[in-house]
Amino acid sequence: MEPNRPPTAQEESGRIQQLLDEIRELATAPAWDRVEELVQRLMGLQAEGLSRLLSHARACAADPGFDERIAGDDLVSSLLLLHGLHPLPARERILRALEELRPQLAARGARVELVDLDGEAVRIRLVGSAHADAVRRAVEDAAPELIRVVVEDAGALVSLRIPGAAA
Repeated sequence: MEPNRPPTAQEESGRIQQLLDEIRELATAPAWDRVEELVQRLMGLQAEGLSRLLSHARACAADPGFDERIAGDDLVSSLLLLHGLHPLPARERILRALEELRPQLAARGARVELVDLDGEAVRIRLVGSAHADAVRRAVEDAAPELIRVVVEDAGALVSLRIPGAAA
């Protein structure tokens, strides 16, 4: 991070995770249980507040592009996603991410398509010479709430669990 520049949302998220990992190492099991409960309760309260705020904003906004603007703001979008309040459904976010990958894949003679999305898992078909990991990362960034990404890669099936996701 450059001096005098505020940290990005991604940098802040990384630091928060680092602090939680450090506290977990230092705390006794009962103390860590309390920390986890505290974080869950704070997140729940924040989610409810954000949900109500969105409802009020949508009621007042006559702008049909309101949800698009929210989705386009990285910080607001990531906060809403964290609480399951993202204005765009996972399918749309995944399709947009794949669309952004298409030029890079086409340059390698590859193509990608969304085959299936069932709430916690997505299945992607990748044809041609490209790395399944790049596709997985794009999908993970677009829809981190997913638990599993399955990439059909040139006939071979590659199943990739998203790091940090629940089993």
